Amino acid sequence: MNTDARMFLLAAEELNFTKAAGKAFVTQQCLSAHIKNLEKRFGTKLFIRTPHLALTPAGKILYRSLRKIQIIETSAEKDISGVREGVQGHVTIGMNAGRVQLLLPALYDRYHQEFPKVTISVEIDDVRNQAKKLLDGKIDFLVGVNCPPHRDLVFTPVVEESIFFLATDSFLQRYAQKQGAYPRTLRTGVIDMAEYRALPIVENAEASTLVTAVARYCQAHHLIQDTRVRVSDSDAQVRLSATGLMGMYLAESLLGMPQEYNRLYPDREPLRILSPQGMHETLRFDIVNNRNASVPLYIRRIQELLRDTTIKEFSRRRSLFHSPAGQ
Repeated sequence: MNTDARMFLLAAEELNFTKAAGKAFVTQQCLSAHIKNLEKRFGTKLFIRTPHLALTPAGKILYRSLRKIQIIETSAEKDISGVREGVQGHVTIGMNAGRVQLLLPALYDRYHQEFPKVTISVEIDDVRNQAKKLLDGKIDFLVGVNCPPHRDLVFTPVVEESIFFLATDSFLQRYAQKQGAYPRTLRTGVIDMAEYRALPIVENAEASTLVTAVARYCQAHHLIQDTRVRVSDSDAQVRLSATGLMGMYLAESLLGMPQEYNRLYPDREPLRILSPQGMHETLRFDIVNNRNASVPLYIRRIQELLRDTTIKEFSRRRSLFHSPAGQ
């Protein structure tokens, strides 16, 4: 990819010539000259300059095309580097923090033995932001739930993830509004939210697939959701639930966190893992690739290990959850 194209991509990303020039370590005049070269070549304007810098329809087409070319070139460089250096490279994975804790330690030793010269980076973010990074070639692939569909994304299904509710006994007793609701909840492991007053909860600070699924569930069942705290850290959410002041919804892959809390603090009030009655929606757990990027052996292998590890961990945690000790 030539310099004109690289400068155009920077300007299209930043939508600010000064910032784009700074990233490229050139003057604004130099960057503008490269843009003018492309506009002369294609015989059309690529940017609207006023009132704010924006791409023209032609600019949007060129941006999508050059981004695909950049992704293909980067993939080819990785493939060639792997052959030249004896499978040496770098892989960048998009994942959320909870799943990093679940999956990466479980597979890293085996992967490192097979590919000792490959380094791994993890971009922690919501799956919607990860999808954009994947389409822009900023990560190699993502692991997440309910990634938005796109014609340039390829999905490999792994598991269907259930949604649970986490609370302490004192919390459930305090908010039960129907006689027998609390003992029935403990006996069945199923919580009928209609039998409780509006439950105060902690949830992610930003909109996520889990937050969206819970909102749909509450709307469908005419439930009032009383969000008291928003924090995008699963461990903090679990510990806030352990205070007995609020509950939380959590994805199945994070069941190990309350189970570990109960194991570490047997003298404290246990955290109950409950199935919300009528919660039929699941979170689709996928490995997602960019259709335009090649997948070198060292990336393909870590995806295989992630898939196998996820299935194994889900199976193990499900068996723990259904045992008395798992509660």
